[in-house]
Amino acid sequence: DVKPENIFICAPSQAEPDICRVKLIDFGIAKELYTHAMLESTATGMFVGTVRTMSPECFLRWSEDRPLSGAVDQWALGVSLYVCLAGRLPFDPPALAVLVAQIESEPPPPLRLHPRLQLDRTPPEIEEIIRRSLEKRPQDRYLSMRHMALALRAARRKAVVHLAAQL
Repeated sequence: DVKPENIFICAPSQAEPDICRVKLIDFGIAKELYTHAMLESTATGMFVGTVRTMSPECFLRWSEDRPLSGAVDQWALGVSLYVCLAGRLPFDPPALAVLVAQIESEPPPPLRLHPRLQLDRTPPEIEEIIRRSLEKRPQDRYLSMRHMALALRAARRKAVVHLAAQL
């Protein structure tokens, strides 16, 4: 259940005073989903997880009996990155049916940085990572979370070089 509420930035430790670690917590749903009992007891059409961060293929899973892949986590991480920068969800209507329809068929709105960030603009590499992770078709996202992580690391390196050049 990757979502902003489950991502924590931990304070540096005494052993590594210059490093903040990011931790994903709350694996309750992930543990249950892979047990046979959970799959048998889940009602038809019931959503397991946080609907606002679910990928389009999650909604088709029950009607078309499709297996899910790691691409659902890419989507959820893309939503989380969007929230970190914009201060709001890319899809957030009040009605569940409208939310599902938007997630399945509408592109996310352009990323507008939250004013508290005091940044002129989002680095294009980060925008591209978010855009790609929010592609409707899983095959249009990264090949794996590892590939997404590599793109994020490359974007971080480029941002550090850019900041250092400004000093």
